[in-house]
Amino acid sequence: LLILTSSIIGFNYSSLNMYRRYTSTIDKFSIVSYQLRNVDKFLNTLNVKENSKFVVIGDRTVNGSLVLLNKFGWTYPDFGINLSRIEDNLIIADYLIILSPSTHQVPIKIKSRLSNCDRFTYYSNYIFDLKSYKKGGI
Repeated sequence: LLILTSSIIGFNYSSLNMYRRYTSTIDKFSIVSYQLRNVDKFLNTLNVKENSKFVVIGDRTVNGSLVLLNKFGWTYPDFGINLSRIEDNLIIADYLIILSPSTHQVPIKIKSRLSNCDRFTYYSNYIFDLKSYKKGGI
C-alpha cells in the first residue's frame, strides 16, 4: 500500500512538472531566453571575442543569460542590490547587457560613464562595449 501511494504521488508530481516544462507561459525566470534569443549571432557581428566577460543586469535567473551567451561574467536582477560590486565588475568586464525593463533604472553615476561607450540595441535591450568605461574615472 505504501509503494502504491508513493508511486501515484510520484506519477502526479512528474506529470505536473512535464506540463510546466512544455507550456509556453513566460515568467520572470524564462523571459531572459526570449530577450536574448539568437544573441550569439548578433555578438558575432560585433566581433566579440570568445573570452569576453559580461555583466548582465535584469537577469533574475542564476547565470541563465551567461549560459545563453556562452560567456563568463556576472548577473544581477537589477541595479538596486550591490551597486558597488556592479561598479567593480564593470571595470573588469568587456560588455554590459541591460535587459528591459532595467534599461530605465540605470543609476546616474553609471549612466554618465556609459555615455562614452558604444551602445547597441538588441530588441529592447542594450549592449554596451565597456572599453571607454574603463578609461573614465569614478
